[in-house]
Formats: sequence, structure tokens, C-alpha cells
Amino acid sequence: MTKTTIADLLDAVDKINKFVKFGERVGRIIGQLASAGIDVSRINPYDINSLISIAVRLRSQGYNVEEIDIEELREEFREILEMDLDEINKANRTIRRFISTYKSASSTLSVVNRTVGAGLDQMQALAQLFGLKVGREEKVEEEVEEVEELEDEEIEELREAIKQFKNKR
Repeated sequence: MTKTTIADLLDAVDKINKFVKFGERVGRIIGQLASAGIDVSRINPYDINSLISIAVRLRSQGYNVEEIDIEELREEFREILEMDLDEINKANRTIRRFISTYKSASSTLSVVNRTVGAGLDQMQALAQLFGLKVGREEKVEEEVEEVEELEDEEIEELREAIKQFKNKR
């Protein structure tokens, strides 16, 4: 098994984000074309040039089509075409691995905190290595306040107030 670093995680997130954002962007453009009455089933989604030219033509005719930065979209498309599917799968595995490790680390810290009772400073130092927050249950000492007993007069006033409340209902 290869060594995976946090830098690998960030790279994986970036790759997947590019892939997904491009798909969402093209999906919005196709949706707008469909709203404008274009039969999108006839458009080849891999022919980015015809997709762009149709969208630009509709926009010039006054249809509400998202303004397209043609060069930016073409560049994104080139990047997507050059992406190796194995790289995307590896990025997915890296992210899943991180999530699994993160959950495991959180759970372990929680258990250690409860059972061993490690000091909060020690737990926080360990948690910071993983970017986690430690939730420590603090023991709260209950303060017992002496409560004065009600005098007979006060008890009678409360009874009268309760009776009046019940009668109003």
C-alpha cells in the first residue's frame, strides 16, 4: 500500500472538483439549450465546439443562455479529456481513505478521552495533528443551594393563585 499524505488528499479533491464542476457547467448549458427549445438529444456532448457555437448563437438571438467564456471552457475540456480515469479513481480512493481515517481517529480520541481520561492539553495536541476537535465532558459539581421553606402565608397565597387559575379555564 502506498503512502498517502494530506497533500495527496488536497490534490485528489482538486482533480475531482475540476471533473465535477466541468460536468455541472456543461449540464447547465445543455439545460439552457433545452429550455430554449433545442433538441439536446441530437447534440454530441463530446463535441464541445458545436455545443458552444449553439449556445453563443442562441445568446445572440436574445435567449437567456449563460455567457460562456469559450477559451476557458475549451481549456477545461482539454484538461478533462487528458484526465486518466485511473487518476480519478485513485483520487476517489484517497478521499475515502481520508474520511475513514478521520472517522477512526475521531472515534479513537473520543474513546481514549472517556476511558483513559487523558489530559485535555494532551488530547488537543493529538487531535490537532488530524485537525480534529476534542469534546471533553467536564464534570460539573452541582451546587446545592439552601432553599428557604415557604411560610404558611405564602403557601396559602400560592393555593389561592392556583385555584383562581383553574377557575378561569
